[in-house]
Amino acid sequence: MKKKKVLFIIWSFSYGGGAEKILANIVNNLDYEKYDIDVLEYLHADKMEPVNGNIKILPPIVDITRQDVFSKIYNKLMNSALIKLFPGLIRKMHLRKIYDVEISFNYLIPTFLLSRNSQKRIAWIHGSIYDLEENKRLRNKQRKALSSVNKIVAISNATEKSIASVFPEYKDKIIKIYNGYDFSGMVPEGTVTDFQLLYCNRFDENKDPLQFIRIVKRLNDLGLSVTAKMLGTGVLFNEAVRLIREYKLEAQIECVGYKKNPYAYYKHCKVFCLTSHSEGFPTTLVEAMYFGKPFVSTPVAGTDELSQNGNCGFVGRDEEEFAIKLLELLTTPELYKNMSEYCSNYVINYSLKNQIQAIEENCL
Repeated sequence: MKKKKVLFIIWSFSYGGGAEKILANIVNNLDYEKYDIDVLEYLHADKMEPVNGNIKILPPIVDITRQDVFSKIYNKLMNSALIKLFPGLIRKMHLRKIYDVEISFNYLIPTFLLSRNSQKRIAWIHGSIYDLEENKRLRNKQRKALSSVNKIVAISNATEKSIASVFPEYKDKIIKIYNGYDFSGMVPEGTVTDFQLLYCNRFDENKDPLQFIRIVKRLNDLGLSVTAKMLGTGVLFNEAVRLIREYKLEAQIECVGYKKNPYAYYKHCKVFCLTSHSEGFPTTLVEAMYFGKPFVSTPVAGTDELSQNGNCGFVGRDEEEFAIKLLELLTTPELYKNMSEYCSNYVINYSLKNQIQAIEENCL
């Protein structure tokens, strides 16, 4: 049987985010006897996801790890204009191979790089796209890119709703495939002592680690002193350390830094906290649920499915409600026990096996 040639195009496969992990799980678990798989990343950073030997990672279009003058100028030109004005030209400069199936693994730039020469084109969208309503030029470019795809994959109810709202003419192209997770690979490493609250995310404005610190302070004000660990790094790391000192929370909050394997921290925490302003479908919540950890989250995409009407987690719509939900979870043992058990049982719905089956049936 002739193998299908499949190309995945992703903004970055080396930036340390949830979409990268999801894509690595997919390509590592597709049948190598049926598919020849290439991955093209627009931007290359320094946290490349591990893949099997049969997966070919193509040279990136922009490589921010290279600091020579030519690379810096080229990267600046790409980021400022060229990729949005002449995506077809950029595609030909970096890739001329023809594929049976091409899958863009998010909206905007990855979809601009899809080739009309492939037999099947899939646009896989990881979050809300309402931001396009504010930018007519990008909205029109995205509309043009989506006009030539066969199907648009949404990963959550919220993502599906946003696509249908911004591009109602493509509503019939939308299918929903939940993210799948390789739970067998979530093996804790190292020794970690028990603690109560875990933040595991980038330190940037969208993920909002400063909000997490303020919530810990609110818990103190409500009479509950907790222990917390913050995993991750980013532009707000130093600001987070400064705020912890300002609030005199050094004895309660530890900034651990980036951990390639964070699962010992999942195993030994009590509650997982997500303080993001937007998410596609929060991988970290699923990982926490696998370890039987309930969550409290801001109202981002995916939380309506994952919370299961309060059986797996709670949504805090502001910092006060977030802190109150945490207080309830940490001080009500029977509630915590029931939610923990529900998480462990329900999370199997997001197994990688289910996702791979849906991809083969609908995309390949």
